[in-house]
This record gives sequence, structure tokens and C-alpha cells, in this order.
Amino acid sequence: LSWLWLVGLGTVSTAFAFTMFLRGLAIVGPVTTSIITTAEPFFVAILAALVLHQPIKLQTVLGGSLIAIAVLVLSRQVSTADPMREQ
Repeated sequence: LSWLWLVGLGTVSTAFAFTMFLRGLAIVGPVTTSIITTAEPFFVAILAALVLHQPIKLQTVLGGSLIAIAVLVLSRQVSTADPMREQ
């Protein structure tokens, strides 16, 4: 019985998250969605450190720095691109 609840919870929460992701994609567009999705692990690591008191290791800092650089590069490319391109 507990496995059934576990599978149901995983299925429902995954379906809900994926549905919300697709709705957000339709609202903000693919380029902005990819930037937000790229930055997500960076903020998850920060929240894990603050809320769950997870240690931040050197690999985490290096990975977060690479993610931050990628987000900056992507957002810079978006701002210099044709504004009609994302629509």
C-alpha cells in the first residue's frame, strides 16, 4: 500500500510540475525559459545550503560560477537579438 502512495505521489507531482513548466514556456517563450532552467541548479544549491544546512564545497562553487556565466552569456545574447525573434 505504501508503494502505491509513493508511485501516485511521484506521478502526480511530476505531472503537475511538467504541466506548469509547459504553461510557463508558452507564456515567457523558449529563450527566457532556457535561461531560467539553466539557473535553477544554482538557486537549488543556495537554498539547500540555507534551508537544509548542506555544505557548499569547492565543486559547488565552481559549478555555480559556470552556471552564472552561462546565464549571463545567454541573457546577453537575448538582449542583442531581434526582439521579434522570440515571439
